[in-house]
Parts: sequence; C-alpha cells; structure tokens
Amino acid sequence: AKEAARQSMRQLRSMLTSDAEELEEALPKMSLAFEKAMSVAIVAFALKMGAQCQWTPDQHESLRLVYTILDVVFLIIFTVEIACRQAHLGLKLWSRDPWNWLDLAVTSISFIDVYLLLHDARVTVFLSIKTVRFARLMRMVGLVVTVPELVMVVEGFYHALASL
Repeated sequence: AKEAARQSMRQLRSMLTSDAEELEEALPKMSLAFEKAMSVAIVAFALKMGAQCQWTPDQHESLRLVYTILDVVFLIIFTVEIACRQAHLGLKLWSRDPWNWLDLAVTSISFIDVYLLLHDARVTVFLSIKTVRFARLMRMVGLVVTVPELVMVVEGFYHALASL
C-alpha cells in the first residue's frame, strides 16, 4: 500500500510538472516581480481564510468589518491579476492555461460572495460560496510544483509522514 501511494504521488508530480513545463514553454512570461506578488497574495489569502476559520465573525463580531475589508481587497487584487494576465498574454493564449480559468471562476464567485457580504445576506448559498473560495488555494499546488525547492520540501514532508 505504501509503494502504491508513493507511485501515485510520483505520477501526480510528473503529470503536474510536465503540464506546467509545457505551458511555461508555450506562454510568454509574466515578470518575476508580478509572479512573486501574486504568490504572496495567494499565501496571504490562505492565511486570512485560516484566521477566519479560527476566529469566526460570529464569535468575534469586531472582526466582521476586518474580514469584509480584506475580502474586498483580495477581490480587487485577484481581478487585477486576471486583467493583467489577459492583457499580457492576449485572450487566446490566456485561455490555454487551466489555472487562468480556475482563477476566473473563483474570482467571479467571489464577486457574488462580496456582494452578499456587503448586503448582509445571511443565506445558505452564502456558506457554499465561501466553500468554493477554497479552490483558489489550488493555486498553491501550482506554485509548489513550479518551484523546485518547494517540491523538495513537500516531498520531504511526504516521506516523513509515510515513515510514521
């Protein structure tokens, strides 16, 4: 079972790496500063979501405004990211990258989320929209796969956990 899990991990890594390498070769590069800024934004967004799970607005009413402001700020950042990528690559090349479609879908859903949040809507759809926003964290998988040092760190964690 352990060997099958290791083989599956190797196949997944190979598949993700080869897809990322093919796309990298085919698409013009965004600036390194832009890519780093977007990576920092994704990590900051993940931290905000983690904080929001730990210290919910229902338990800490004073944080509701902070979370709302952060949601609007991240929505603006990720909307600008999509616009910059489309302007840089052109619509035809932009549409070839599945990460761009994921970003577009999650950002579109985030518009609905922020709209409901700003209008103080307390509906069950609101909770399911919040759950879908976790999809943006999938970008972290793309980040990890494209940075060799991070791949080594993840593999190290995997091997450490597998030995337990």
